[in-house]
Amino acid sequence: MTPYFPLFLSLEGRGIVVIGGGVIAARRIEKLLPFQPNIMVVSPELHPSLLLLVEQEKITWECREYRSGDCSGAFLVLAATDDPQVNKRAGEEARDAGILCNRADSREDCDFYFPGLVQTDQLVVGVTGDGTNHRLVKAAVEQITQLWREEPHETAENPANRQP
Repeated sequence: MTPYFPLFLSLEGRGIVVIGGGVIAARRIEKLLPFQPNIMVVSPELHPSLLLLVEQEKITWECREYRSGDCSGAFLVLAATDDPQVNKRAGEEARDAGILCNRADSREDCDFYFPGLVQTDQLVVGVTGDGTNHRLVKAAVEQITQLWREEPHETAENPANRQP
């Protein structure tokens, strides 16, 4: 399988449609929020953490099953239901409209992988693999996070940390 090219995009103000409201959707939405997209979730039920985000007006929610047209106008689509047929239909709709889609249940049917993230005030690192070993990605994220915590960093306040 050809590896995927890492690409960093501005998501600020861009529409992301998430089909599904369970644990995986909640985890991905949590990672997306710091990048300030406009997230709409389509799902008859929501994970409790997503209900809180709706109440805080950080995401919007369509309380219903997915239907054709839900991906219209999105920048990205995340298909994260527990029904492979729904995820497949959402992915097909997105692709037909030229929208990138990630299917949580099928690495072969993803236009992009959802990365493990390391994020600080100065740094964003995305880590991904070939979709077969999520533990490897998690371990890499943990190692990068630990390394970042241990190493001195150059800042405007502390130029002595500069390396030659």
